[in-house]
Amino acid sequence: MTTRTLAFSLLASSLALTTGCGFVSGSLVGAMLNGGTVIEPFVDGVGVMGGTSVVCLGSDAPVSDAQKAEGLYQVEGRIRETRSIDLVDDPDFDNLVPCWTEPGQIFQVVDDEGNTWTVGYSWIAADGWDSTPWVYTWDSDRVELLVRADTTQGSEAAGFAVLEEGELLYVMESGRNGRGLVDGDVDGLSFGNGDVIATTSDDCGDRAALTQEFVSPDDSLTLYPGEDQGMEVEGTYMTTCSIDSWERADEGGCDDPLVNESSFVMFR
Repeated sequence: MTTRTLAFSLLASSLALTTGCGFVSGSLVGAMLNGGTVIEPFVDGVGVMGGTSVVCLGSDAPVSDAQKAEGLYQVEGRIRETRSIDLVDDPDFDNLVPCWTEPGQIFQVVDDEGNTWTVGYSWIAADGWDSTPWVYTWDSDRVELLVRADTTQGSEAAGFAVLEEGELLYVMESGRNGRGLVDGDVDGLSFGNGDVIATTSDDCGDRAALTQEFVSPDDSLTLYPGEDQGMEVEGTYMTTCSIDSWERADEGGCDDPLVNESSFVMFR
């Protein structure tokens, strides 16, 4: 393992560079920006920058093979308030977009035909804690839900957006080996990777940490992995957190199938 260990004092001294996405993530970003320190990029398989994320979906609604192949689901209905994955009795609740790992949070939407759509989602911090901001709605609130999955072989990418009365309420992108949401899924929002800010090293070789860039007609934003700031999208102020953003520069001899991730969450 070609890594070096950061002292706790260095972590603490760079804490000012994080704005709320977490002590560990912001501290490690600060350490890399202050001299390009090579750090251990994983803790139990999860990136230490801002962690990782999961988005998945299931439904009892009739869904065509063509819709499954496209990976795009758009629903209008009313919220059925649920918070914990433990509240889901059906072990196959993710029959449309599989969960690559178990999410800590869920919410359900009942459409106008009475079908139930269950979204599983989580921001999993580097230490394994569920850092997920909830989708803040009331039971029976009417919402619009959009979920898109990357159906390319080897991709675990998926994302979703929730709108209430036409206003953006929540967006999560889990961009693992691909991209879930695409530009245009959320009106007025485009996003993508920016510059390489540092390189880490592990048994799989080099890994480049990237900024994430967000653009709307009202605003633009560049975030380091693990950083958060506010952003205006179509007149709605959204807290925006870069969960993590990186790509494998050299796969080496590693068997890990994950070679890139660009994940974020926006919430009102």
